[in-house]
Parts: sequence; C-alpha cells; structure tokens
Amino acid sequence: MGMKRAAVWILLVCVLVICTGCGDIWMERRERVFEIVRENGDVLLADIAKADFTTSAAIDGIEDVYPEWTFGELDFVEYYCGGVGFGASTAYYGFYYSKEDDLDRIWCAGAPLVPSGDAFLYEQSDGDNRYYTERIVDHFYYYEASY
Repeated sequence: MGMKRAAVWILLVCVLVICTGCGDIWMERRERVFEIVRENGDVLLADIAKADFTTSAAIDGIEDVYPEWTFGELDFVEYYCGGVGFGASTAYYGFYYSKEDDLDRIWCAGAPLVPSGDAFLYEQSDGDNRYYTERIVDHFYYYEASY
C-alpha cells in the first residue's frame, strides 16, 4: 500500500472515530448537567430564594449564572455550563430555572417547540439553528442550542 493510500485510510478511520463519539460526548454533557442539578438542587433553590448566586456560581460545571427579574420578582435563571465548536458550528449548553415552566424564555429558544420524546425541540426550517430542552426536575430544564 502506498503512502497516499495509507494516509487516506488513517484519515478515514480518524473521522469515523470522531463522528461516532459525537453522540457520546453530547450524552455525557447532558448527563453531567442533570447530575449538577440533582446533586445541588437545595443550593440552587436557596440561591434563587435569596437572589444571591455566589454559591451556585462556584459549583463545578457552572461557568456563569444569569438571573432575570419580571416586575421586581426573580422568575428565571440561566446557568451556563459551556460551549463547544467555533464559528458557525457552535453549541451552547446548560440549564435554567423557570418559575412558570416557560420553555421558550431562554435566549436561544425558537418557535414552534415540537415534542421530542421527553423533551422539546426547535429546528430552524431555513437554517441550522437548533434548540433542545428537557425537564430535569421541577422548574429546572436542560438546554442545548447550536448555530
């Protein structure tokens, strides 16, 4: 086998390994976020009650916390956990608290939200924007957005 042919085979094997692992990486991210919420639910709720997110922001896996108020009442909080990719192939993920269980309040939501198993999904009809959200526990939801 020539060097070019060997290089092509190595490249194909690498691409195959990377592509088959993509779904696993997504599931690991999702499961890690679910774990963060389930293991730290009391801390998250206490921080929401006092509107002080110092403790929540220090939880391993949470990169930023973005609280939102409506008429002076804290009713929505985004917990950003990370992003992958770059440019037009970027995905962001984390979770949010919604007092009213509003699935399309988060910045990345689109409409219409379509049921997808235990979750809801928006996929842009004329582009590649995608929003996925799934209930973790009462008032807490996982989200992933890609562009």
